[in-house]
Amino acid sequence: MSTRTARVADIALPEFGLPTREPTIPAATYRVRVEETLRRSRAAGHDALIVYGDREHCANIAYLTAYDPRFEEALLVLAPDRRPT
Repeated sequence: MSTRTARVADIALPEFGLPTREPTIPAATYRVRVEETLRRSRAAGHDALIVYGDREHCANIAYLTAYDPRFEEALLVLAPDRRPT
């Protein structure tokens, strides 16, 4: 039976610098995400889908719309043949 040991070492972090531009996601990507979400919702037998977001739960709305509801609560309503609201 072998004995393994571990030790703690100080390691300097590499310098990555500051970003020079903010990454962007094309609007078409959000449209595809909403369309796929609606497709799956219809396949599950739902008439509409309501997505909730707030400071702690912001990722779902941000993933679908790029809106970040970190300072206010928000609802996203998705229904077939209707503009997302």
